[in-house]
Amino acid sequence: MREEPATRILVGGNGAEMAVLRFDPATLALVRIQSLQVGSRPSWIHACRHRSLLLVNNETDQGIVKLFKWDGSSPDLASLDLVAEIPSMGADPCYMDESSDGKVLMVANYTGENVLFYPFDAKDASEAHVLRFDGISRNPDAKPHPHMAVTNPYDKESPGRIYIPDLGSDCIHIVNLDPTSHAPTIETSLHLPRGTGPRHLAFHPNGRTAYACLELTSELAVLALHPLALVSRHAAAPPPPAGTKQAMTMQAAAVVLSADARSVFVSNRFHASGVDSVARFELDAEEGLVMGAATWTQTGGKVVRGVGISGDGEWMCVGNLESDTVVIFRVGPPGTEMLKVAEVKLDQVLPSVCVWV
Repeated sequence: MREEPATRILVGGNGAEMAVLRFDPATLALVRIQSLQVGSRPSWIHACRHRSLLLVNNETDQGIVKLFKWDGSSPDLASLDLVAEIPSMGADPCYMDESSDGKVLMVANYTGENVLFYPFDAKDASEAHVLRFDGISRNPDAKPHPHMAVTNPYDKESPGRIYIPDLGSDCIHIVNLDPTSHAPTIETSLHLPRGTGPRHLAFHPNGRTAYACLELTSELAVLALHPLALVSRHAAAPPPPAGTKQAMTMQAAAVVLSADARSVFVSNRFHASGVDSVARFELDAEEGLVMGAATWTQTGGKVVRGVGISGDGEWMCVGNLESDTVVIFRVGPPGTEMLKVAEVKLDQVLPSVCVWV
């Protein structure tokens, strides 16, 4: 039986609230149904896999992660109940996830230059661990800027591994947690070419292959995971319009895999035309390697950030931060063009993350 597509989308960003959208696949109507006050700059949202919690950050100098009671089934989110507020132990928390066993909250603090590991059952912050990455980069002038801390859901060989792309140090770190104390230890670090800036990761269902968006060079990197190694790099930025020059380097923002694992997508910001795009790469079915150059779909707005794929894989939600719009595309199979089907203008949400629920 075909899975019914999700009809609600949570949208966070650099504004002062979180928006709840409803998308009707039958009519292609996209409307804003609620606004939730969750604090300043809720730029990342995570619905926990192992417990009934919704995690929302406040990406500020005094970083905070808020835990809300959440079961994902209620049609009304207005009664979202705050369970706890956890200091992120660093400035500008930009990403949250949970360990593979669901016991530990992981928070990447971009400007704070560290990652917080906070047991969900901790009595207070004294039971948390903060991991820094000083002195690892081969560039002596680099500062660590971890942008993500994530596990590979398809890894049967080492399911507890945590992958941390460090944009400032041009590294991807693998971290393991002690099963009792949850103390983190760096297992290894993959050094990428200087100035590439790994930002986010996505994982192939084969468990052996991953994809990194390289923000500073706007590229897609294909990675082997056992052992961790760079396999290939591919241009993700489209060329500038004919007769113009790209005034500034484009920057990749998000990387996501299609539901059938036959395509990987990378969002790109700061195009010379003023309209940004999502790059699509076709993949071979077994190893997940890139087959040929990218194709591009314009997002219809400026400074594209968050990209999310619906549970059935048919729809893509894209947030244009500077334009303050969210756009829905029909994904379609590899080799076909993505089609824009809906758009909604928001009010001071400045979207950076879109989550189908």
